[in-house]
This record gives sequence, C-alpha cells and structure tokens, in this order.
Amino acid sequence: MSPLGKTSLSSPFSSSPDSTIGVFSGSSAKFPVEVESFRNVQKMIWNNNNCSTTMKNDILLAKCHSSSERRLELDNGSLVLRSVEKEDEGKYQFFFNDTEVLYTLKVFEPIIDARCFPNGTADLTCDMDSNESMTFEWLLNNSRLNAHEACIKDGGKKVRLEKSVPGEFVCKVKHDHGSLRTRPIVLSCSYGDLLQYPWFIYILAGCAGAAAILVAVVSSLICCCMRRKHKFLPVPSEEEKDDGITMSVVSSEGVKSPPNGDHVEAQAAQIDCPPMPGGPSDLFYVR
Repeated sequence: MSPLGKTSLSSPFSSSPDSTIGVFSGSSAKFPVEVESFRNVQKMIWNNNNCSTTMKNDILLAKCHSSSERRLELDNGSLVLRSVEKEDEGKYQFFFNDTEVLYTLKVFEPIIDARCFPNGTADLTCDMDSNESMTFEWLLNNSRLNAHEACIKDGGKKVRLEKSVPGEFVCKVKHDHGSLRTRPIVLSCSYGDLLQYPWFIYILAGCAGAAAILVAVVSSLICCCMRRKHKFLPVPSEEEKDDGITMSVVSSEGVKSPPNGDHVEAQAAQIDCPPMPGGPSDLFYVR
C-alpha cells in the first residue's frame, strides 16, 4: 500500500527510450533488443495490439490483431523483420527480462505524384521521404524512358511530358542498400474539359463579377452626364395651364388701353362675353 492508502500500480517492466528505425520498402528492419534466444521475449505489442507469438524453425511468428503475420528472425541479438512493407509501419513494444523496449518503424516507399496541365503537358514526381543518397530512373512499359519522350530534371526525380504518352510509368529508386520500385501508374489526362480545373472556375466567376460591376459603373456615369446636359422644366398644373392660355389671348389681341383707366372693365367684359351680332364694327366703349 502507498502512503495515501491506495494500491500503487507500477509496471513490472522498466521502459527504454523510444527509438526510430527507418528502412526502405522491401528491405529488412533490425530491432536491437540484445537477446540470445526467443525464449527471452515474453511479450510483443504492435500499435497497441497484443501479438500472439509462436516458434517455428527458429522463426518467431507474430500475429497482431487483424494484420498479416510477421516473421521475425534472431540475428546477433537483434530481431529482424524481413521484406518490410508500408503496412508494417508503427510502434513496436518488446518485453523481455523485466525490460520494455520501444521502437517506431518507418518504411520509405516511393510514390508517383502526377499532375496534368491544360496546355497538354504533365509532370511526374517520384516522392521519397528519406534523407539518404538516392538516384532515380524512370521506366515506361518496363523500358527506360527516352530523353526525346520527356524532359528529365531535378536529378531524375521529376519528369515533364510534353504530351500524353500511353503506357505504365514506374519510378525506380537506387540507394546504398539496394533498389526499389513504385507501383506502376497509367497517366490519363483529359484536356478538353476546363471545368475540371478549380482555378478556371474561380477565374470565370471573377470575370463575371467584374463585368457586372463595370456595367453598373458605366450606367451611373451615363445617367450623371445626361442630367448635367439637359435641364428639365417643371410640368404646370391644370390651373396654371388655363391662366397661361388667358394671358396669351390677352397679349395677342394687342388692344391699346384708353388714355384713362375707365375702359378697363368694359374691355374685360367684351373679352369674356360672346361677340355681338353685326361683327367687330358694332363694338363701342361706354363713357
């Protein structure tokens, strides 16, 4: 019991620092556990999954969860995993002699990244996550890619195809411990449909928006210019129209006022009343 009255749950195994092991796909991974016999290996865990182990012809067969069976060999105190694949990556825990040893396995596998462009060209890049010295070689239908078929750059890591070339492309990587290949790919680019490129859709939408803004600005400028050049006269009301007609009739008659102001009312009566029989010669002024 601990001083606090609770049971102390401590692991019976002492842990060692986590070590990272990086290997190429298809090569062997060595876990330096420093054991002399498989009998010293009491337990094995892969990615938090307990592995069931059995011995067969000096080979340790480990079955971890639903993954494929792994074959481990003993070589000078190290556990060796042969022909590793990308699926073998992860954390490995080995328990032996009251000691827990941790390893993180990274598997370097080259992959081909393909990009197509609207002008008919295509780029193939052989991606490899490793700092080791490597050389690259491209194969087309299991034959070396000729220089006239492609432009090879970046030390062979990248290939620029001037036109679509039918067939299977494979990138072959050579390193200090051997060589490995990528899975073959068949390049298929459709250059006719520009709508498959997101940047084309963005450009098209931007042009449509700019055109709408331009039309609105031009329309506003035309309206402003029209208002400045033309002066709009107010429309008179019905009463103002009648007064305007009366004043026009009066001014068009051109009747001269008498020397005194006594005839103004008679003149107004003459204009408002219907004409007398006999014609204009019968008109007279009342004195």
